[in-house]
Amino acid sequence: MRQVLDSDLHSIAVIHKGQFGGHFLGKFSVALLTKFYRAFLEDSIFLIAENLDEPAGFVLGGEAVRLTARKKQFLTSDLGRLILESAVRPRLWGMVISRLFSLGPRGSQPVSGYEMRLLSIAVDDDSKGKGVASALVAEFEKSLTGYREYGLSVLADNSRAVAFYRKTGYTEEMRRGKSVYFFKTLPEDPVTRGKS
Repeated sequence: MRQVLDSDLHSIAVIHKGQFGGHFLGKFSVALLTKFYRAFLEDSIFLIAENLDEPAGFVLGGEAVRLTARKKQFLTSDLGRLILESAVRPRLWGMVISRLFSLGPRGSQPVSGYEMRLLSIAVDDDSKGKGVASALVAEFEKSLTGYREYGLSVLADNSRAVAFYRKTGYTEEMRRGKSVYFFKTLPEDPVTRGKS
């Protein structure tokens, strides 16, 4: 487990597309996903797991306000590419417009009030069921110095992820739209963090 480097971003985008191809960002090209993840290289917790020096999975999170700022950075710097790729996918137009408005002044308030958030986690098909996701969560939690709680959201129809979060000690906070919001309270002692 180590920090993500710029040279890892293409592989991370491939994992993302493979695991979330039906979700909003997964409908875009690997090149655009690579740019999306590049926005988070600084001031976030961005870790990669490897198996025989090959990327097996990743986790991304950090302070909610910084994550939102990075999303805005991506949208403003790569808006042209986003519009171009959306133009050939008319079903995405509404989602793109909705995302743009959600990052505006009114939409910048998080649905869930946790200062720290886990934004994205994915494991490639060959590494599923081998404890990679649990190890990524444990390393993410060790990095949360100064915080004892964090939140995340997942699509309600992603039954595998919902079951994983419940099994790994998360508490369901609420359901809103198509998403389930979870939170987790960590032990005070950082040494015992990630040992569920």
